[in-house]
Amino acid sequence: MPIDRSKLQLISLAAFLLTYLIIGNILLYRADEFTPVYLPGTLIVGLAGYFAGGIVYDHLYRNSE
Repeated sequence: MPIDRSKLQLISLAAFLLTYLIIGNILLYRADEFTPVYLPGTLIVGLAGYFAGGIVYDHLYRNSE
């Protein structure tokens, strides 16, 4: 049974956000301008992950019919 579209979109949203926050905080820490957790563009990256999850779902499950 394939995963639901909404679940895949939420998983990809979380993955994009976590990756963005981890990489962004590492870069800020190395630049000695460390402000934990908040990064500009977080909403945009989250939305990109959400839509990327929908595109991946369409590519994997809709085209196999």
